[in-house]
Amino acid sequence: MHKCTSCKPCMQPYYVAVVENVINKLMSDREGNVDLIQPDDDGDYLLDNSPWRKSNDTPAPPCWVVVDSPRVEVLSLIARDLKDTRAVLKEVNHLNSMVTGGKAFLSEGKLYISAGLPGQAINEQSLFALITLVTNVSDDYGQMMATVHGGQYVSVSQQD
Repeated sequence: MHKCTSCKPCMQPYYVAVVENVINKLMSDREGNVDLIQPDDDGDYLLDNSPWRKSNDTPAPPCWVVVDSPRVEVLSLIARDLKDTRAVLKEVNHLNSMVTGGKAFLSEGKLYISAGLPGQAINEQSLFALITLVTNVSDDYGQMMATVHGGQYVSVSQQD
């Protein structure tokens, strides 16, 4: 197999290593101790996003870092069991108009927020910013969407 710096098969292991390194640095405590984050079965990293939350009054919605060379995405499940009603789609459009650098989308009754960058742009500061953006939007909209539109708020303890 050839080795290059531009095709997906060659770059995927590199971006995975970069993301793992950055996640582990971000998740380490002040003394540098860290429980190493391991990918799930399909290679995504489920994060404990409580350090990025404005408030820890409610359980955290799930937040994943997804490496899909050449991009790295941060994704959160905001709410589930939502219907494709005009009101829900209007809220998704409103959310997309308000969030710079991210996108909200509805898939099979699940509302997600995601933000991403090219893999070569990932470092501690950029990944921190993506996680913060996605976490804040999830916190701000998750319970509202579930309450107003008849879905369910999702927390890490309830994940699919």
